[in-house]
Amino acid sequence: MFDEAQYLRYSNYDYTALFASLNDSYENITLILTGSEIGVLEEFLGFNDRYSPLYKREHEIVHLDRFSRGESMQYLMRGFHETGMDVPDEEIRDAVEVLDGIVGWLREYGWLRYRGRSHGAAIDEVFQRAKSDIIDELSRYSRRYLTIMMAVSEGYNAWSSLKAYLERAEGKRINDGSLNTALRNLIKYGYLEKHGDEYRITDPVIERALRHAR
Repeated sequence: MFDEAQYLRYSNYDYTALFASLNDSYENITLILTGSEIGVLEEFLGFNDRYSPLYKREHEIVHLDRFSRGESMQYLMRGFHETGMDVPDEEIRDAVEVLDGIVGWLREYGWLRYRGRSHGAAIDEVFQRAKSDIIDELSRYSRRYLTIMMAVSEGYNAWSSLKAYLERAEGKRINDGSLNTALRNLIKYGYLEKHGDEYRITDPVIERALRHAR
C-alpha cells in the first residue's frame, strides 16, 4: 500500500513499471494506492495512456466523499468512546458543523482532543494546521496557485475577477492561457472545483483558513 502515491512521480525510479511487473507476475499481491490529488494520481498511473506501463491494466478506482452529518457524528462519538473520553454532544455537533464532514480534519480534531486540547483550542489548531499545510503545498507548485486560492476564498469566484485580482497581486498583466492552465491544474490537484462559471474551493476548512491567512 502506498499513501499519497502521486508523489512517486517525482522519483527517478519508474514506479509504474514496477507496479505493472507486480500486476503481471504476482497474482497474490494486491496494490492499493491512495492520494489526495486524484487527478494527478490518475495521470501519473496512466491507465488510459498507451505509452504507460499500466495502460489498460485492470484496476478499480474508489472515490471517498466527505462524511454526511450523521456519519461525522458517529465517527467522532465512536472514536471518543473507544478512547474512554466523555465529550459533550454539543461540542461534537459544533466540530461536525465547522469541519463539514472532511474525515481528515475530523480525525485531527479527535486526536487533538485525545491529546488534551479543549474544544475551542482543538478547532483553532485544526485551522492553523490547515493554513500551514495548504500554504506549504501550494508554494511547492507555484506562488500563483496560492494567490488564486486566496482570491477564491475571498469571494473572487468568476474568471474575470480572478484575473483582475491576480494582476493586482502580481503587479503585471497575466496571460489568459497562463491563468487557464493554473486553474486547470488546481482542479486536477483537487483544490478547486468549477460550478457553472464559478470556481469553488473543495475543502471548506481550507477555504476558511485561507480567508484569515493574511
